[in-house]
Amino acid sequence: MSDFLRFLVDLQHRWKFHADITYSPVTDWVIHVYRKGYNDDGTDQTLCYVDSSDLEYACAKAYAELKEKLLEYDGGY
Repeated sequence: MSDFLRFLVDLQHRWKFHADITYSPVTDWVIHVYRKGYNDDGTDQTLCYVDSSDLEYACAKAYAELKEKLLEYDGGY
């Protein structure tokens, strides 16, 4: 988890984004990283959305998904 959070801190210097990390007994751990109003129609652009009962797994999956989005949109990480 600490690697993922460090990655988000480093990324904030390059991109403006929102990151929500929440837990509830109904939805388990949810990590949602998005850019507000960034799509052409003004809607939010989701960079990753991960739902898991295991926090470490959720962080690892969100980390991988964000790196893929950076390759797609920004040419790398």
